[in-house]
Amino acid sequence: MEAGKVRRAGSRVLSRWERFWKQSYKSILLIAGISLLALSALLRTGMTYRDDLWRAVDGYRNWYLGNRYINDILSAMLHAGCKISDISPLPQILAVFIASIAAYLTILIFADGKRIGWLQITAALPRVLFPYFLVCLSYKFDAPYMALSVLAGTVPLLYVQNRARSYFLASFLGTLLTCMTYQASLGIYPVLVLFLIFGYWMKGKWKAGKCFRILGISIVSYLGALVIYRILFVRYVIPYAQGKVFPLKKLPAGVMANYRVIYRAFRADLNRAWKLLLLVLMISFFISVVVNTKRNRFVSAVMCLLCIATSSVLVVGPLIAFEGQNFIARYSYGIGTPFLAMAVCLSFTQKFPIGKIAFVGISWCFLVYSLTYGNAVSEQMHYVDERCLLIMEDMNNLPEIKDSRHMEYLFTGTCGYSPSIKKLVQRTPMLKRMMLPKVGKDYFGGYYFATHYMDGAAQFNPYILVDQLTDRKVVKDTRFHTIEQEGSVYVVHVKK
Repeated sequence: MEAGKVRRAGSRVLSRWERFWKQSYKSILLIAGISLLALSALLRTGMTYRDDLWRAVDGYRNWYLGNRYINDILSAMLHAGCKISDISPLPQILAVFIASIAAYLTILIFADGKRIGWLQITAALPRVLFPYFLVCLSYKFDAPYMALSVLAGTVPLLYVQNRARSYFLASFLGTLLTCMTYQASLGIYPVLVLFLIFGYWMKGKWKAGKCFRILGISIVSYLGALVIYRILFVRYVIPYAQGKVFPLKKLPAGVMANYRVIYRAFRADLNRAWKLLLLVLMISFFISVVVNTKRNRFVSAVMCLLCIATSSVLVVGPLIAFEGQNFIARYSYGIGTPFLAMAVCLSFTQKFPIGKIAFVGISWCFLVYSLTYGNAVSEQMHYVDERCLLIMEDMNNLPEIKDSRHMEYLFTGTCGYSPSIKKLVQRTPMLKRMMLPKVGKDYFGGYYFATHYMDGAAQFNPYILVDQLTDRKVVKDTRFHTIEQEGSVYVVHVKK
């Protein structure tokens, strides 16, 4: 009897999603096609980005060390084995399609039965092309699971009109899935909930009682999933900041300090055109609320400001409470969610062409930036490889390495940026946040050289303390690097 109910419920869910796909696949493919065009320069580079290095070399998954167990399971299926290999660009293309579905679902959440056209698709493009999310799409191995976490934070809102039990279960499972794929997406769901509730209240479709009921279900399911995840699934230090939450006494001050770090960095990364477009978008959204509201206009204006302010607090999710927070782009793409929600809401209004021009301009800017980022990565990778070849040639000519003696080496300094993109980086501060590849003291730069150029000839050891090597002598000095030796250790100082 129970098995029959489960089968019927499963059949209903499958048929519902089948109908959804038939109705929406053209829009999803259009979003994915535009996004793939924007990312074509990045995919062409074949860059092995940071964590990708040791996954590609050693074949390890080990996402469970970040309590991301779903990633370990799905990666074994995607890579057809427990030892994973580089199958790019398939994972990144898959990530684009997953994020495109999330973008379309965001439109659907706010559509309220209205027709979806090119304006709505344009408004939703930043879900995929938001600059900080480009860092996530740069990863050959992690990208699909990062995109899946975004989708998991979006899907539950489709069930908000269903029975309370269905919505609660969808929200609970969606939040739990987000936790076990990529915790940086935990700010997406609460922001979308806020804008959805505000939109239905403002249009007069939901009374205050229903708004509070939906908000209550959302809060309980969200916090419940976080508590269950913390109790049952967190077995390792969460890989954010120092992996520890502020003590209760220091929590308010610590959270405020983290917000200052994040929003100062975000403001510094935006150029004037982007700031202007985002400001016009927010003002247009505010005016559209005041003009179109079915409620008291003054109350609606206050609630609109409160919605925007609260969403700007929730964008990072619970990770804001962690100690030692530094601004890292791939943890901060949730900042774009309030702007995305405002753009999609504006796209359904009859008036306010200035607001529509603003979000079309934002999407165009993000598309251009995506191509710029991909081409900058390509130039930088060529430069890094050239510098690595020069270092390898000089190291291979050293007598100790020729005689196959046991030698260790480490790097100091950095190669900096390719001459062809130096001015671009200076006038585009956000590129500095994207952690373009380099060879030098950065661990990943040294590991890249060790695995791609000097494997077996000498051992890379980044843990040697240079200050303790007081009797170093110069064995090779060039325009691009200096190689010093003390005993069995080489110190390669890379010059800009």
